[in-house]
Amino acid sequence: MTVSEETSPAQTSPEQPSPAASSPVQTAPTTSASSEESAAEVAAPGTKCGSTEGSNTVFVFGGPVSCDTALGVMNEFEPLMTGHVGGLSGATELIQNTYTCQESSQQSRDTGTYAVCKGEQGEHFELRTGMDVLPGPVANTEEYFTAEGGTAFSYAFNIAGGSSVFACSVNGGALVECETLQRGHEYGPTWKVSMDAESAAVPSEGFRNDPTLAMLYAKPLDVGTTINFQAVSCQPETTDSIRCINPNGNGFVISPDGVSPV
Repeated sequence: MTVSEETSPAQTSPEQPSPAASSPVQTAPTTSASSEESAAEVAAPGTKCGSTEGSNTVFVFGGPVSCDTALGVMNEFEPLMTGHVGGLSGATELIQNTYTCQESSQQSRDTGTYAVCKGEQGEHFELRTGMDVLPGPVANTEEYFTAEGGTAFSYAFNIAGGSSVFACSVNGGALVECETLQRGHEYGPTWKVSMDAESAAVPSEGFRNDPTLAMLYAKPLDVGTTINFQAVSCQPETTDSIRCINPNGNGFVISPDGVSPV
């Protein structure tokens, strides 16, 4: 199991005075330089920008937005959030006339997301729990919620373009379980792994004649796209491998070749 010259000054004739020194020409920065400077301020998808005044964490997940901007917007929006106390609905506000910020539903707290702000140029940043997440563009975790078939898990996902006999499920935003058929088998032997918010991954072997419920109800997640929960962050690395981590720095990669703790 499978478990980087000096030259002399020009001599001029006394009858011919040296040309008057011209004033330095002031030139505007070139467009490319300005673009590079702006680009340097843009946070890469999955960047952990820091904490708000309310001690929650801001992550950027896409678009031309800097950490300074994301933190500033969230510091304006956070005091407006209701927390759904007393049946209040979540706040939605336009901040700085640019960013539409919306407080997450109570259900989505399993995803670890407290609020999402978006801009017209694709800016996307979130107020989240403090755990580090896998870098990359992020999926809307709520779209992966399932309560079908009497499942014992809340969310299920597999890999877009990958095998249908590969899926992961998450329950309570903290326990992730993945299972896939072993390479070379149409059905039968499987690799399995589970991990909670604190412990290291626990790999095992299984055997199935039929797909698991997670396999049946899973929705596809693009390679390189992260799906985040309260205490689990996962991402398909290839069309047949998924990586997951938890807040304690534990993690694993599962593929049809086996499970590797990381």
